[in-house]
Formats: sequence, C-alpha cells, structure tokens
Amino acid sequence: MKDRLPKVKDAPQGGRQRQQLKALAVAPIELSARLLAREGKGDEAIAKLREAIEEEIKLGYSEPPLYPQPLEEVAGKIALELKRWTEAEEFFRAAVERDPGSGRALFGLVEAQQGAGKMSEARETFARFAKAWAHADADLPEMRRAKQWTPVSSASR
Repeated sequence: MKDRLPKVKDAPQGGRQRQQLKALAVAPIELSARLLAREGKGDEAIAKLREAIEEEIKLGYSEPPLYPQPLEEVAGKIALELKRWTEAEEFFRAAVERDPGSGRALFGLVEAQQGAGKMSEARETFARFAKAWAHADADLPEMRRAKQWTPVSSASR
C-alpha cells in the first residue's frame, strides 16, 4: 500500500497511519499461530503467539490500541483450547496486568486456573471478575459462561 499511495509530507494523521501500518505486521504472526494450533502443533503455536505478543508490545501504548485484540488474551484463549493450562494462566495473568479490569482476561484466568485444578485461586479470580463486570452486558460470551460457571475439581474434567 505504501508504494501505491501518493507521498504527502503533511498529510493529516500521517503518523497514525504509519503506526497502523506497523500494526498490520502482527496479523500474519497471529494467523500463523492460530493455524498451527488448529493443526494440533501446540508448541509451535505457543512460540508464534509469544512472537506476536512481542511485536504487539513494540507498537507501544496507544488509545485506541493499534492492534484490535490484546494478544495476551488471544494467546490465552488458544492455550485454553489446547488445554495448556500453565501457558493459558501465564497469558491471562499478563493480560490482567496490562488491563486489570478486563473481564475477558479475568474470566480466561478463571478457566485456566480451573483447568489446572487450582480451584481456590479460580474462585478468588471469579470474585474479581464478578466485581469488575458487575454491570457488563449480559449478552457478552464471558457473562453467559459466567452464569453457568461452577467450580469443579480437576478430577471431573
């Protein structure tokens, strides 16, 4: 696209557009990770997710964010699908550190902790989730799952 567009020195939003162009470089890495996970190549998928997260971090802070989805949450969800509880917990903890009020990250952390059999931690995290999203839209996927969430032991998984 850069070669096709005319070069204008003082174009409005030029800096923002250059930043967004950098953000587009993250998408193929994320897509590759998703495809590897779908193929059952968990180790390779997790490695690609880590690479994508590093590239997203290099973009720096921006409001609104340059990349449309927090990659720690994406990585956590993929790790959950792969039943890689330790990695899922790690990714969701990083997402919660970045955005402490994120219901998606908190609920993902609950699911990772439950999968790992850490029921006490899962209950504590669920309480944080419930407080953070006390007024959230009931139609959100996390809210629908939260209504059905009951702590189960790892033996019943």
